[in-house]
Amino acid sequence: MRAYLERQRAALRDQGEEPDALLANIVDCHDATSLLRRFLAFV
Repeated sequence: MRAYLERQRAALRDQGEEPDALLANIVDCHDATSLLRRFLAFV
């Protein structure tokens, strides 16, 4: 998510969003990591 927000920083700002605030509020989610690992096991 951080990489996406960094790449889209200008576009987000143009749309009235605050990319710095969005980046500051990102938290790690261990559930998402395990879900991604399980998904990759199937592909």
